[in-house]
Amino acid sequence: MGLSGKTQQKFEQFFAKMAHMFDGREFEIAYSEIRESTGSASDTMKRVLQTMVADGVLEIRPGRNSRYGRFRYLNYRFREPAPSTGELNTPESKTPTTASTPGQNQLSSESDLSKEVEELAHLTKQLLRSIRSQEMAIALLQDRVAELEDKMFKR
Repeated sequence: MGLSGKTQQKFEQFFAKMAHMFDGREFEIAYSEIRESTGSASDTMKRVLQTMVADGVLEIRPGRNSRYGRFRYLNYRFREPAPSTGELNTPESKTPTTASTPGQNQLSSESDLSKEVEELAHLTKQLLRSIRSQEMAIALLQDRVAELEDKMFKR
């Protein structure tokens, strides 16, 4: 069974965002976080990751343990220089199609800002989920310790 383009695209966007956060460097992340962020099952994630490695889009190495992997997104592109620095000397930059007005710059910076705010909101939600799961694990451990203490003192 093949993968849908939508699924592949979700993973591409996830790894592009992570590569952007780490400036194109290799990063370590838990497989569970990848599944949560992309909303995919474990088998689907494995198939997509294998496909991305086979296509030369992603490089994967073992992480600190079996639940983590070290990833390097190979399609990451660094931000290109602004038109005001790199393209002023070219004749094409003087055409009206590439010239931008201050209003357009303001709109693009506002859209960039809204994208960054969305990314921060998404990361905040991920952190909250992580905190909740850690709190649940702590509560389970506390219950187990209490049970063990009860058994010890009943002797």
